[in-house]
Amino acid sequence: MPAEHELLCPDSHPLSITCHTPDTPRGVVIIGGAIGVSQQFYQPFAAFLAERNYKAITFDYRGTGKSLDKNRIKGIRLEEWASRDIEAIINWSKTDHLP
Repeated sequence: MPAEHELLCPDSHPLSITCHTPDTPRGVVIIGGAIGVSQQFYQPFAAFLAERNYKAITFDYRGTGKSLDKNRIKGIRLEEWASRDIEAIINWSKTDHLP
């Protein structure tokens, strides 16, 4: 069963993430979606990976999907998706100590 979480980036911007975690994961796969594509689109693929014992993490970039904060929409730059959002997801995923 997928679990939804909210992760705060170091700059306090919230990100919506969904984790598909099998009983005994052998690794982590972070699915960084295409521009303008909600993490919901990737849920079947994440479930497929979890069925094969990989923890699969999907997320919505800042300013999109469930990570949309209407009070903070101005000034969001595409480069922040890589420099802040993906970095925060990678760091968060390391807490499980999986490859």
